[in-house]
Amino acid sequence: MPEYAGMKTSAGPIIAERIGLHTLRTKCEHFARWLDKLESLMQNND
Repeated sequence: MPEYAGMKTSAGPIIAERIGLHTLRTKCEHFARWLDKLESLMQNND
């Protein structure tokens, strides 16, 4: 979807809310790795 490229910041949260983070993680390996990295950074700061 070429038109999606310029809309990630506005469409992303809407899509995540509708289909859920679990589905996004299973369908998009890059997104899953990014979330894993963010979560590991949060755990290291505890």
